[in-house]
Amino acid sequence: MASRIKNCFLVNAPAGSGKTTKIKAMIKEHSITHPKDNILCITYTNRAVDELLIGISSKNIFISTIHSFLNKFISPYFSYREALDLYFELFGDKIKKIINSQSLNIIENNRYKEKYGEFSYESVKRNLTHLYYNELQFNSLLYGGLSHDSLISFAKSIVKKYPIIKKRIASKYQLIFIDEYQDTSAEILELFYESTIDSNTKLYLFGDRMQQIYKNRYDSFELKLALFDKSEALNINRRSSPTIIDLLNKIYNDSNYIQHPPKNREYLFSFTPELIICQDIEKKIDELKEKNKDFIILYLLNTKRFSSIGAGKLFSIFSHMEKYKFWKKNNIVDVFTSDTADNPDMLMKLLFLMISIYESYNKQCYGPLIQELKKYPKIINHRLLKIQRHEDKLTLDKKLKSIALSIKNRETIDTLLTTLHEDNFIEEDYLNKIKEDTEYETIFDISLNEVLSLYNYLRDPKVSTQHGVKGESHESVIFVADDSSNLQVKMYDFFSLWSKVNLSLSQLQELYYTYFNNIVELESNLGFKLSDLNSDRMKKHKELLGRVDLS
Repeated sequence: MASRIKNCFLVNAPAGSGKTTKIKAMIKEHSITHPKDNILCITYTNRAVDELLIGISSKNIFISTIHSFLNKFISPYFSYREALDLYFELFGDKIKKIINSQSLNIIENNRYKEKYGEFSYESVKRNLTHLYYNELQFNSLLYGGLSHDSLISFAKSIVKKYPIIKKRIASKYQLIFIDEYQDTSAEILELFYESTIDSNTKLYLFGDRMQQIYKNRYDSFELKLALFDKSEALNINRRSSPTIIDLLNKIYNDSNYIQHPPKNREYLFSFTPELIICQDIEKKIDELKEKNKDFIILYLLNTKRFSSIGAGKLFSIFSHMEKYKFWKKNNIVDVFTSDTADNPDMLMKLLFLMISIYESYNKQCYGPLIQELKKYPKIINHRLLKIQRHEDKLTLDKKLKSIALSIKNRETIDTLLTTLHEDNFIEEDYLNKIKEDTEYETIFDISLNEVLSLYNYLRDPKVSTQHGVKGESHESVIFVADDSSNLQVKMYDFFSLWSKVNLSLSQLQELYYTYFNNIVELESNLGFKLSDLNSDRMKKHKELLGRVDLS
């Protein structure tokens, strides 16, 4: 396999190493030396896309998020009979469950019957002529709408079933970058890897495993990553002081991750770090903020972070939703820190959009307001934006005034949704999906004041967590290390172990990978999850359990 990855590169780019600058420089250099080549750069968010696009303008350079790329890549096949057959092969059982359910999605099911005259599996297959990416976190199975996750899984499936499709990637692009590879799913990495091996296309993965948040990325693709060319690395840390860099090197304890400060730079510190032990933390924070308004406050837990800005109830409800549990693709922080099209939650995306419209309306910035509305054709009733007569302007203004009044009066979320429904401002399908989602029920009574507090906070965040400021630089920081009865990491035990055992990140990941695979194999042999193991099952499978080696 080693000969197959001569064109695959893994570039370690730790915090402050100038990753974005390096990618842009490589793109520009390649476009100059090979002006006819097509270059693709996949990054994590629309905000990152905008940052990479600054100073780059060429019809041969394509920079986008993975979902945007996949949609353009496989959507030409969405009306093919083979793609439709694969769709029903993958989602047929779920569609049948919707049809056979007496209580699930009754409103949507009746709406389907009214539209097509019949509600059966055969009618769904007959009426579905093309698929589409619905840009939501869940599928619209009756209509062929693929969610964020399903778009990725469907792309993987269609490429696996029809391998010739993936050859389009290497034939079209001569240079490919994957930004933040450590937060990219194995399915996506596998797609680009399999599409470029044995080709002249160069594949570069940029990122820093040390910055990986919440999830361990040691999966099926990890063995292939080990064979990538790692000769190029960005090891100059321009963000941290030499003292911090030295500490990081000791924590990493791996020659592959050694960082260095820039040469010929003077480090002048205008303050001495201070340790404060107190009983009333919030009172002390207020005192410190009076002396320095530019502090950013870092809490250990997001609960404290969002409570401190006035969005505590909203955060509490969202954090208990099944769709944002720890092991899910999207987490609560994704929902509460993105006020753009990147937000994975239907309701929060809508609320943030309405507040943005409210601000533009109050400032009488009607041109930008209309342009903003046009960016969301799946949310906004597009018929309202077809302004041909003066009466059309008056109609739109009346509806915008109703929205502005609801937000200005800090009414409940439900009141705003009712206004949007009565004014026919939002696409019916979008609003219905929110109303029918039972996990939203307790949110509807929350005041819009909490949403406004969150929205205003995102304009100028002065509060965060240590994970929340990933990739940022701040002059003055207050880190609140308050106590907790439910620590995620037993720090005393960890440091005690660390002082006795020579550990590195690579060793810990190898340990995890071996342990994880052994657990998966054991559960496969048992036929159930270890979490379901009880005394009776322990007796029944005593011999098998006795042979397990998790060391």
